[in-house]
Amino acid sequence: MNLQKNILDLEYQRTLQFLNTIIVISITYIISLTFAFLSKQITYKSNSFITLMGTSIFFFILALVLFLKYNLRLKEIISKIKELEYQ
Repeated sequence: MNLQKNILDLEYQRTLQFLNTIIVISITYIISLTFAFLSKQITYKSNSFITLMGTSIFFFILALVLFLKYNLRLKEIISKIKELEYQ
């Protein structure tokens, strides 16, 4: 029981690290896009704008799916740990 709880704790930490990484990368991407628009390195009229928007939409959908997946996994691990504690 104790060994299984330790393994779940390690998995919880690993999943939490993935979740934090997704959040940090997303915020960094948003900040860099904001600075690019404010410094007019990217304009709404440029040809690369459509490519940038397509890439951004793909990135955010991927980040959202991964965030939801890892968040659900964290909840599952917590419930398994609670089950072990009550046994």
